[in-house]
Amino acid sequence: MKLLIVESPTKANTIEKILKTFEGEWKVIATKGHILNLPQHELGIEFKDNTITPKWVYEKGKKKTVDYIKNLASKADEVFIATDDDREGEKIAADIAQKANLKNYKRVTFLEITKSEILRKIKQGREIDKNIVNAAIARRLIDRYIGYPISTIIKHDFQKNKSSYKPRGVGRVISPSLHILVDLEEKIETFVAEPHQKVLITYVKNGIQVRTTSLVTFPPEAKKELDEFLYKVKTSKHIVEYYKQKTEDREPPKPLITSTLQYGAWYLFRIKPKKTMKIAQELFEKGFITYHRTDSYRISKEAHEKMVSFLYNKYGDEYVVSTQRQYEKKENAQNAHEAIRPTHFEENYTPENINKIDNSLTKEHLQIYEFIWYRTIITQIKAAVYDVSVVEINAGGNIFKAQANHRLFDGWERFKGNLIKASVRDENDDWKDRDIEIPEFTIGEALNPLSIQVYDTIPHRPKRYGVGRFVGILFRNGIARPSTLDSIVDNLENKEYITIKKGMLYPTPLGIKVDEWLEENVNWLIDIELAKNFEKQLDEVEQGKMSYIELIKEYVSYVKELEKRFNIEAIERTKPTPSQIMLIKKIAKEKKIKLNDNILNNKKLAEAFIDAHYKESIIGKCPVCKKSNVFEYEKVFACGSRECGFKIFKKQIEAFFEKFGLPGNEKLIKEFLKVLLRDKKVYMKNLKSSKGNKFDAFIQIKKDKGYFNFEFSFPKKEVQEKYINAYKEIYKNAGIDLEKVELMEKVKELEEERRLLKEAHLKDGLTRAYNRKALEEDIIKLNQYKEQLNLHIAFIDADKFKRVNDTYGHKKGDEVLKTIVNHIFQAFREQNVKGRLYRYGGEEFLIIVRDMNDNEFFNFLENIRKKMENHIYNHEGEEFRVTTSIGYVDSKEYLNSKTIEEVIEKADKAVYKAKEAGRNRIVLYSSQ
Repeated sequence: MKLLIVESPTKANTIEKILKTFEGEWKVIATKGHILNLPQHELGIEFKDNTITPKWVYEKGKKKTVDYIKNLASKADEVFIATDDDREGEKIAADIAQKANLKNYKRVTFLEITKSEILRKIKQGREIDKNIVNAAIARRLIDRYIGYPISTIIKHDFQKNKSSYKPRGVGRVISPSLHILVDLEEKIETFVAEPHQKVLITYVKNGIQVRTTSLVTFPPEAKKELDEFLYKVKTSKHIVEYYKQKTEDREPPKPLITSTLQYGAWYLFRIKPKKTMKIAQELFEKGFITYHRTDSYRISKEAHEKMVSFLYNKYGDEYVVSTQRQYEKKENAQNAHEAIRPTHFEENYTPENINKIDNSLTKEHLQIYEFIWYRTIITQIKAAVYDVSVVEINAGGNIFKAQANHRLFDGWERFKGNLIKASVRDENDDWKDRDIEIPEFTIGEALNPLSIQVYDTIPHRPKRYGVGRFVGILFRNGIARPSTLDSIVDNLENKEYITIKKGMLYPTPLGIKVDEWLEENVNWLIDIELAKNFEKQLDEVEQGKMSYIELIKEYVSYVKELEKRFNIEAIERTKPTPSQIMLIKKIAKEKKIKLNDNILNNKKLAEAFIDAHYKESIIGKCPVCKKSNVFEYEKVFACGSRECGFKIFKKQIEAFFEKFGLPGNEKLIKEFLKVLLRDKKVYMKNLKSSKGNKFDAFIQIKKDKGYFNFEFSFPKKEVQEKYINAYKEIYKNAGIDLEKVELMEKVKELEEERRLLKEAHLKDGLTRAYNRKALEEDIIKLNQYKEQLNLHIAFIDADKFKRVNDTYGHKKGDEVLKTIVNHIFQAFREQNVKGRLYRYGGEEFLIIVRDMNDNEFFNFLENIRKKMENHIYNHEGEEFRVTTSIGYVDSKEYLNSKTIEEVIEKADKAVYKAKEAGRNRIVLYSSQ
């Protein structure tokens, strides 16, 4: 029998199926993660006589795992340790070998779970690399030694200065990460916008509208200069001074690495980094993708050959490049790894067919896999070719410029181009989504302007980081490597140093205060260069160029200096924490107990005192160790045994209650947990889903990657009376009248039904936009307050809509109308626009919004136009587009109009001018 040891049960199952095709008997077992770790409730690092001694303890239940491995290994002919190919995996391998006392074993690593890879690597077994293990140990000990003492010091200092803020600890990675966000916030807050004006001239040639802009801008105080400029432009000939036909090859993005996978998954699917890596881990373990923690862009020769063969057979040589694209090696990248790519390139492994191989794949698995598939295959597809011709027009000595952005050959963009472009798009790249076509010009020819407009250019304040972009910033700054990137955002959010609103990261007041303290007292901890250099030092340890002991000592010296300055002893196992001391003093004061110094200076005595005098806060028996009680503390419900580790934060339960529509009552939460610990599960009624639907379910405690939370199970038959009574008991003991709560819920439901019925009466049945009746009612109200309101109104008309109905049928026409409305609603959400959308006629829609300036409203309409222009419809394999013509009224014309009806009429006239000018245009109403 041959024994192979991995980390994950899923990975073990996948490999075992493959090994069954090999000769001989194989046994594959999983460690389920780490074997050893530093203790949870103490520093776990001892310094004596210039030596460093870490205290490694078994993770819960892992002693039995080690004994099981030891027993199997004694019977095995060969033993292979196949934990992940990174520092953590090497450390786990070393722990297994040491604790199971393995003498004859081979260390192997699989960068993909395929038969060929497993067969090759088993033949290439090696010894455990002590330098890689040392690098893992150095990271762990330094992170612990920074995190524990400095977290204690900052908490102590805030308490000492009676601050209302309560820090939740700091660390080597989250501190510089937080500083980046706080620094950006300061730039945003201090930003002062200085609006300038530019001149836009529109020409029409060969039926194509060409929008040119002036090369000069005018600040607000330069009104006289702007008037002179306009006079020259309006009274002079407009002559083509320069024209050059140019094309540009746009290469596909590089293949995926860890940071770009997380970046793209967030912006495409709103999946947070930690969850993205969990999904990728599962795809890797199932054998569908290569190892997902990588910073290398390399694609192996074998993979390239299989990919090109697949592409040639499917698409021919029109699209596939003749030689493999090569990517520059990133400094310090792990080039033994490859980029993240699919493991197979056959038809049954395409995103459309993969779930036939494994029907357990979720929607999110399929989304991530499709993203990886197309980002990989496009690397071997020809570049997209764009017309980027430039024209410059002289009007009275002033130059106006336009540049084309018109695709001539789709190349790689044929293969989910919109998805891929969205996964790499920066906010400064919006122009690349616009299709801008300019006709051929002759130098010296004269042109007649269609319109001359002045518009505001307001410099944008620095943009906040979205989750994905922030991950990219951290990676590019070298603050984190692939193995640690995914946890940073969650860590900052859990400590309440940041909040996430609409995908954007905001530092909280607590986060700003913590950063201020760090900047004043521990400046080295937020130093980006030091964080980057730390990663380089770890690389040197891994390469055997630097002693891991010396690296640890370097950071110990930083912390020692800080402890000395604050006159705080290094944390030792015998010392209680500041929060424990505060609790002991509180108990002693309330119960009039005289304290002695031993209790305040001895951790075991302190813990015994708390357990002995804090009995009134017992919630129930611990579900993990089943020996100690669970106590209520200030912010957490936790097991009284410091060795157990069971805890659930109060905020977790509050968030859970809020998410599913339960009252956020402190007593109710406490009673809920009491019954849950007593009965192992709790039956709760009238829970609300994210869509507002009601459901009843059992709630149980679950553990996921070391954290405790809740999960649902649903009754398959009639619920036992004891669970119904327990449900009533929770509310009764919390002092809540359950009948009254249920009655109020019923009243709310009836009110909501009434509101929905009324709303449905005012909504168009097909598109869910408001109908003409709603518009008529709104116009009466708006006319009463017209002068006080700042409204903008626009008409939107679907170009060539009749042709869609005639060619593809009314069903496809209905799809177009629904899509238009969806794009408009999406634009409303993206720009936080306040207003309403009405279906005015067959394919005509009316928008009325408030509280926008002219420039913002134009950008909003342009966003809608672009969405429709870029949307591709499909009818039985035939692709087509439907564009929109838009007419709108600016604030000046709005004020000049007596009634809302008059404004609507002007917008209606403008939309017809847009259609006459060649469709797919935005035209401002002009009385000229």
